Amino acid sequence: MEYMKRIADERLSRSLKIFGAVLIEGPKYCGKTRTCQEHSKTQIYLQNPADKDRFDAIVAQDPRLLFRGEPPILLDEWQDYPRIWDAVRFDVDQREIKGGFLLTGSSSSRNVTTMHSGAGRIGRLMMRPMSVFESRYASPSVSLRELFATPTVEPARCVLTLDDYMEIVCRGGFPASRYLNHEDSLIATRDYVTELNRLRIAGAKSMRTASTVNARLLRSIARNLLTTYPFDKMHDEVVGNDSELSRRTIYNYYEKLKNYFIVDDVEAWNPHIRSRARTRKTPKRNFVDPAIAVGILNLDKEALLSDLRYYGFLFESLCIRDLRIFADELGGEVLYFGDNSGLDVDAIIQLKDGRWGAAQVKVGSGRIEEAANELDRMVAKLDLSFTQHPSFLMILTGTQDAYTRADGKVVVPLGLLMP
Repeated sequence: MEYMKRIADERLSRSLKIFGAVLIEGPKYCGKTRTCQEHSKTQIYLQNPADKDRFDAIVAQDPRLLFRGEPPILLDEWQDYPRIWDAVRFDVDQREIKGGFLLTGSSSSRNVTTMHSGAGRIGRLMMRPMSVFESRYASPSVSLRELFATPTVEPARCVLTLDDYMEIVCRGGFPASRYLNHEDSLIATRDYVTELNRLRIAGAKSMRTASTVNARLLRSIARNLLTTYPFDKMHDEVVGNDSELSRRTIYNYYEKLKNYFIVDDVEAWNPHIRSRARTRKTPKRNFVDPAIAVGILNLDKEALLSDLRYYGFLFESLCIRDLRIFADELGGEVLYFGDNSGLDVDAIIQLKDGRWGAAQVKVGSGRIEEAANELDRMVAKLDLSFTQHPSFLMILTGTQDAYTRADGKVVVPLGLLMP
């Protein structure tokens, strides 16, 4: 299958020139290994069961025996052999090389015990599923980077319709599903969810218990997608009548889902504000891809058409996913703004130099004016003597027309947005 170029490719090429090794982390099946194959000359697949005994023996003796190929050397799913991390760091130091290794991992390296952090030697790159832009569903014309410099857009029309967006939400951004038909992509997504239920949880009494708790927890997150659902309520919903499951236990399960890059919560933005309203601190519950929620709740396009309110949350999750992919490329992050007056702005894209822009997500054209008013209300609450003026205010939609409003806000269909 033809390799579909990813936004991460450019960052990865750049990082290989800066660091001795680069760690690419992200959820399973998001394309980490395929991308690293494009950038490596030697590949070692550490989860290959046919080589397990050999790898066990080599790593126990000296992991550097694996480093005999031509660099860059790909060490796929290295976390199964934690000693490899320190061996890579040591080899990079000894040979003073750049771009010697690529390491991939589907669980966070922060939970793997190593001797050294790898700071300065091993660069890190987060990879998410593919964005709408990367999946080539449309011809984008609005650059997020350029919005920070010039907050206007030229009139343009997107080919994607409501039906198309619903299919994209159900398929998700997993590369293996890109060219599947709707029905087959749903089967692939549900199989992915089944695998999530089987994740290993440290301290679980049994695999059966872990699968049951995982399934309940995933369903609770899916039902409360992109809301500030209190953890205490989530605990009660997951535990039910099982009094043996403590709050701490459910928290550990939740953190495990985050460590596997499945849960990708949106944290609150806390700028200086003039009003007496208090900004929220609770994160919004979210998945790394909206298709995960579709699979958990066993939905399809027909189900979404009958529940457009829930589809709105899924579309917002799709927008957050893509904004995060683009913000990563710009060295920024995506947060949300909310206060106790009920005001909620879906996405704040903030760069390291302090510049920021806001995006309010609306599925259809009927609520664009409402979104514009919400953005104005938020800006009016900010103390702009401490917080920079926004670089842009955007209404991100599932409609077809891109344009600049008379008040300076830009209306952008998601299918037209690119880094």
